[in-house]
Amino acid sequence: MSRVVGNDTEHKLLALLRIALNCSAEAANDKQIFSLDAEDWRNILDLAAAHTVTGLVYAAVKKLPSDLCPPDNISLKLMMEAERIERYSRKVAAFTEKLVSELKGASLAPVFMKGHEVAKYYPEPYLRVCGDIDIYFQPSEFQMAVSFFKEKGYAPQRRPDHSFFSNSGPGIDIHPYYFDLHVRLEKLPPVPSTEAVLLMLSSHILKHAMGPGVGLRQICDMVVCLKAFTGNSAESNCTYNSVKLEEYFQAAHVATWNKVLLAFISRYFGLDTAMFSGSVNAGQPLPKKIRKLLSSFERIVFSGGNFGFYNISRKKTATSKFSGKRKIDTFYRFLRNTPFSLRCSPREFFSYTFSLLKGNLD
Repeated sequence: MSRVVGNDTEHKLLALLRIALNCSAEAANDKQIFSLDAEDWRNILDLAAAHTVTGLVYAAVKKLPSDLCPPDNISLKLMMEAERIERYSRKVAAFTEKLVSELKGASLAPVFMKGHEVAKYYPEPYLRVCGDIDIYFQPSEFQMAVSFFKEKGYAPQRRPDHSFFSNSGPGIDIHPYYFDLHVRLEKLPPVPSTEAVLLMLSSHILKHAMGPGVGLRQICDMVVCLKAFTGNSAESNCTYNSVKLEEYFQAAHVATWNKVLLAFISRYFGLDTAMFSGSVNAGQPLPKKIRKLLSSFERIVFSGGNFGFYNISRKKTATSKFSGKRKIDTFYRFLRNTPFSLRCSPREFFSYTFSLLKGNLD
């Protein structure tokens, strides 16, 4: 892998993520990468926490030879944090299992989205840091679902984007839309389907890359799904129609963006993205436009971390009691990323900006 990331700590963290996700087994024995002192490991763990991938670092460290592992005091701290992540993930899984049973008992058909949906594709699912539980309901069921959550005491609150959020349990997002896209539904893949998952993940990463920022955890989600849905080669175990998927990306006006995301995954996770719909052919240099957009996307990822909260200005506004400060910070980030957004997907940029001005984004 060519060294393109901004500093050595990023380089090491990415190597650990490749090991954790089974993208690069040989890296575990690379003494040139992992001959690290205590300060190096502390820097890696700080960056991993900013990107909410500490559990994945632990999964990778377990695969390292003993002479390349962190010092005992750091290993113990990492193990304790990984156990905390795993305990919480199991708690959320048990909560979700009970919730699914109740929903089905009410003749509702939930479709889980984002992190909860893709965690099962990780080599060690419970080491993926859990966020809110995102649930989509078909339009014919959405109001029934909201009523169900109200009757069960979850007290969902309506948001400006027409979704509902409940602080009960781990946090529940109830969505009337499956995709973060402003496109007519008939142009998008059926839900549920593997094509829908890939388009949903890609467009969700784009949304946050345009605005507050996006971290490596969300990109890891896309990596594990691509591996799970495609199999080991273009001819084996592919569970989606690559031609149809490319048509969906084109119809959603995010085909250029998807090429950028796949280029990032190819560069930093070592996947042969030639097997994936919309990628640049293997062995071919990236077109100039994609190369420039990739550089901009790298800056967004490595300067902000998980949804931008690694950035100092975002940290300050995230803890502010005044929502106006957070909205201003988000809008500033939209403006800063305007050249990137306009070249990736101008249609989505203008739609997101309009939503932001209406107060839909925070």
